[in-house]
Amino acid sequence: MKASEEDFLVTTTSHFDGMVIVKYLGVVFEETVMLASIWRRLSLKYTFGGELGKLAKPLKEARERTVGRLIEQAKSLGANAIVGLHVDYERVVDGFIVSAYGTAVVVEKS
Repeated sequence: MKASEEDFLVTTTSHFDGMVIVKYLGVVFEETVMLASIWRRLSLKYTFGGELGKLAKPLKEARERTVGRLIEQAKSLGANAIVGLHVDYERVVDGFIVSAYGTAVVVEKS
């Protein structure tokens, strides 16, 4: 987590324990398109299973980049948290799309 994100809360659930949502600011959505030429080279090698280690790192980086931009978008709306975070990966012909969405909110300690 980047220093600028340390005080920003994110959860996949609808609330934070010990916090109350005081304002809903709307849905935020981001996506990252990642070309996967490496996929073509590795897919034949790993057709019968196993982790594609060479793809795990780029997918993780794409997820972190996407969620980071989602947080920045929520901050621009005045949010200090995102609830209901969902991240999805979709393989397309020449790569992957990493999508993330959630609801930007303002929370306070209850």
